[in-house]
Amino acid sequence: AQADNSESITLTYKVIDKSGNTLPNQTITISVNNNAVSDNSSVVTDNQGEASFVVRNSQSGTTTVSASINSHDISTDIIFKPVIRTVVANKMLSAKAPVTGYAPVDTISTTAGVLTYSISPSLPAGLVLDSATGV
Repeated sequence: AQADNSESITLTYKVIDKSGNTLPNQTITISVNNNAVSDNSSVVTDNQGEASFVVRNSQSGTTTVSASINSHDISTDIIFKPVIRTVVANKMLSAKAPVTGYAPVDTISTTAGVLTYSISPSLPAGLVLDSATGV
């Protein structure tokens, strides 16, 4: 998912006993790192023994999601990709110029902007972007 705090990753956990039977009504709690957020910090499993969590992040990179139930823990790494935005600037100038014998005439000139590249919110550690070339 993109690290734009709107795209999300859904993780679904299934709780079973030693015999492979699903366990409904079990509370699973999760924690996340790397500035990620989850819609819920704990969810109760449904009739199929499943519980889902939605995780979002505005920071790119690896996020570790740790789930816990009855003193049993499991961790999963998920990756949020950096958001790359391209900005093209155009500027339009407008001025009124009096012309002898005629009402004022609008004259318009345009200038092209410079194509710049940026990554928001940030690149993962160790990666660099040249704002002039986008590489």
